[in-house]
Amino acid sequence: MPTVGRRAAAACARAGDCAQAVDSCAGRGDERARFGQRGANPGGARPAAGNDDDCRHRPPAVDDPGSRPGDRDGARGGFGLGDFDPDGGDRRGRSEKGGDSRVTSRHLWNRVAALSLLVVVVFAIFAFSNQPYRVQTIQPLLQRTLSIETVEKVLPALDIRYDGHEYRRDVNPFGLIEFLFRKGAHLFVYASLAASAALVLSMFRLRPVRVAALSLLAVLIVATLDEWNQQFSSARTPAYQDVFVDLTGGAIGLMAGYGVWRLVRRRRG
Repeated sequence: MPTVGRRAAAACARAGDCAQAVDSCAGRGDERARFGQRGANPGGARPAAGNDDDCRHRPPAVDDPGSRPGDRDGARGGFGLGDFDPDGGDRRGRSEKGGDSRVTSRHLWNRVAALSLLVVVVFAIFAFSNQPYRVQTIQPLLQRTLSIETVEKVLPALDIRYDGHEYRRDVNPFGLIEFLFRKGAHLFVYASLAASAALVLSMFRLRPVRVAALSLLAVLIVATLDEWNQQFSSARTPAYQDVFVDLTGGAIGLMAGYGVWRLVRRRRG
C-alpha cells in the first residue's frame, strides 16, 4: 500500500493538478502539522485514490506540549527557572519514559533551595536590624589595625553628608570607612534579597519584566519594614534614605543575576 501511495503522489506531481489535493489522513501525520507547521512530507505520502486504508501506515500524531512550535522552555520565566511547572514537573521530562520522577524531584529541591535562601536573607536582615550600634561598629577594629597616616594615604578626599551627619577623611577617617562599609553591606544584602526573590518568582513562569518588578517591590517592603523596626530600638536610629540605597542594591542584584543567567544559557547552547 505505501508503494502505491508514493507512485500516485509522484504521478499527481508530474500532472500538476495537486494544488488543491486534500489529505484524507488529516487525523494522522506529524504533530507539527497539527500546529500549523508542515514539513516537506509530513507523516508520509498521501494514499492513492480510493485507498483510504493507506492511512494506516502513518503513525498517529502525538500531542506533546513540550515540543509544540513556539512553546519553548525559557520563553517565559527568568533567571533560568523557566522549566518549572506549577504542577511540580518539567514538560520535557514528561515526554521521556521514566523521567517524571527524576525531573520532579530535582525541581522540587530547586524550589526548596530558592525558598530557603529567601527566608535566610530576610531573617538575616531583621536579625542585624535588632542589633545595637555598639555591636556592629567596626571603628575599634580599624583603630587597632590601621594608622591614621595609612588611612589618609589610601582614602580619597571625600566629604559626604548623609542623614544629618558629615563624613570626612580629615575629621574622622575611620568613621568614613565604616560609613562606606555599612552602605556597601546594604547594597550586598538587598542585592541578595532581590536575586533570591527573583528565583522564587521564576517558579511561577512569570515574564522577566514582572519578575523584576515584583522583586523590587519585595525589596521596598522589606527595606521599609526594616527602617520602621529600628525606630523601636533605643540603640538604633532609622534612616529612610537607606531605603533608596536598598532599592539600588536590589536593582544591582537583578542585573547581576540576569547577566549570570544569560551567560549560563549561552554556554549550554
